[in-house]
Amino acid sequence: MKKILSERNLVVVLFIAALIIFSFAQEDARKAEKLSREAAAESSFFPAPNQDAQVLPVVQPVETSSEKLR
Repeated sequence: MKKILSERNLVVVLFIAALIIFSFAQEDARKAEKLSREAAAESSFFPAPNQDAQVLPVVQPVETSSEKLR
């Protein structure tokens, strides 16, 4: 009587399973790369913020007369 799951058959089954899993992973990676490229292309349509813009100083709060009495 022959064993159905001998070591050789187990190795073949695992190899085929690995090939199938890697093919799905490669397909998903292609989809993710395509989405990333589309997102980068969409973001390039928006102008970058102006780096030469003036930075205004923070205005200090004005002291009221009641705060001066404390």
